[in-house]
Amino acid sequence: MNDYISDHFWTKDEDTAYLKDFADENVYLEMPLVNLIYRMLDMAADGLPLTKVGNPTIAVIEELYPLGPKDYYWENFPRKKMTLSAIPQMAIIWDYLKYANLFRKYKGTLRLTRLGKEMKGHPKRLAHYLFYYTQEMANTSLMDSCEFTSFNNALNHVAVLLDTYGNEFRSVEFYAAKYAEVEADFAFFYETSDSLYFNLAVSCFNIRIMERFFNWMGFVEMIRSHYDKEQKKYILEQYKISPLFRKLIGINRPESKEVIPIWINNPSMMN
Repeated sequence: MNDYISDHFWTKDEDTAYLKDFADENVYLEMPLVNLIYRMLDMAADGLPLTKVGNPTIAVIEELYPLGPKDYYWENFPRKKMTLSAIPQMAIIWDYLKYANLFRKYKGTLRLTRLGKEMKGHPKRLAHYLFYYTQEMANTSLMDSCEFTSFNNALNHVAVLLDTYGNEFRSVEFYAAKYAEVEADFAFFYETSDSLYFNLAVSCFNIRIMERFFNWMGFVEMIRSHYDKEQKKYILEQYKISPLFRKLIGINRPESKEVIPIWINNPSMMN
């Protein structure tokens, strides 16, 4: 079995925040995103059927969706059929996987790549890879309109912030401001992107870091953005850590321990 960069990502010896070790690897499947993709690996080993346009079939979505992150719109405004257009979050995850190098399309089915075959049957290894890959995606503008590409090792830094402040709900603005204090590139983006209506840096931070990692992995509980009639203002998303965060994530103290940055921006280089 090949050794990958991701095998050493979020480990106790390398990072401030790390994924704890468990003899029973099924524990890692408690993370919704890991659970969903782990099942996809099993299905793709035999050929996961696709529609003519290359999307998962309704039957596939019906099997996968209950395993992964829950979609606000589907949970509150379900349609008659489970399609990607009816489940926006599932559609985003599907698009994310196009760059993950775990799957390839072949004759109307989704099959495993060499990397996918090595991740199949190994929940812990898959979890480390998805942590690494999600950080890589946070450093690109492939999936949103925000052009910022310097989050570096933000996931690890923010995990420490959540460990420190996350026992009660706090606004995403709070965490973005705290992260700006320790990361110069983001600080410049944060300080220069404020506008009359919202701070683009906070929005980018919320989408790439809070929603598409900590929320997808089940590490936070979230209060969605809403208009507060009493305060007469729009309240952005608020987060606090979930019990799963405490169960799976460890923090090396003191907090001044150096966090090793990840600079590689091409997941395919890992093959």
